[in-house]
Amino acid sequence: MNWKRFKHTLIWTAANRYKRALTETTMLFFAFLLVFCIMLGMNISYNWGEEWETSKMYEAWGTTVGMAIFVFIINISTFLKNMRANDGRVMTLMLPASNVEKFWAAYLWSAGSTILGMIVAVICADLARVLFSYILGWQIHGSMVVASITNGFGLEIFSESMGAWKLFTILVLIMIPHSTMMLGGVFFRRSPAAFTLLSMFAISTLLGICVSSALEILPSGWFYWIGEWFGGMVTTWNENLLLVIFDAMMIALIALHFWLAYKVFCRIQVISNKWINI
Repeated sequence: MNWKRFKHTLIWTAANRYKRALTETTMLFFAFLLVFCIMLGMNISYNWGEEWETSKMYEAWGTTVGMAIFVFIINISTFLKNMRANDGRVMTLMLPASNVEKFWAAYLWSAGSTILGMIVAVICADLARVLFSYILGWQIHGSMVVASITNGFGLEIFSESMGAWKLFTILVLIMIPHSTMMLGGVFFRRSPAAFTLLSMFAISTLLGICVSSALEILPSGWFYWIGEWFGGMVTTWNENLLLVIFDAMMIALIALHFWLAYKVFCRIQVISNKWINI
């Protein structure tokens, strides 16, 4: 990879897709604003006190984090949206850059703009909700963002009981569906999020059928022995060691998703299948 050329490719990607990023940020702003108004602005008859207000802020912050993770996972399926039409594919494929540079420029811009857009949308929606609270007479006037910082919402994960490695495990768990949706976004040309979710459901159903069939065919003693072995491993092995093994397996799966996505990206042609990019 030529880093200077990659920088220019990333700048070109941003210049051609910033309008879409602004549109998505605006949509997120209204979505977060609606949630904040419902969760923090419905009670106007009685002030339940500071403890009640803090708990409502905490609930709103948890909902915000959940929405942000969901958007981060789903939105990456559209990171090649500009290549759905023939002119977009021609423009991208004719760039004087390698496939690696074009692939990572598209991914990093999509993921980065989504994260930045959500931060901007949350802050602006929170400020707008504070303004509405004063105008409409709602009881909760404080800023949720400020309260989350001063009260340490979500910082329990950094406590000694959780540890940094569990935080890393949570990030890995988020990246698994994220990379899966990214792979689906490369493979499917139309409605990539919907088709990826349907594919995941079909694969999960098929695996469930295979496991249930195996339970009926194979001797039950085998599964009893495996259950005993696994239970003993969980109870006797060091918890951090189990997390290391689990994270290593999941990181390998994430890397496989990115590798497969890149291989499919390399096969995209100007004239390709109507539904898939192979």
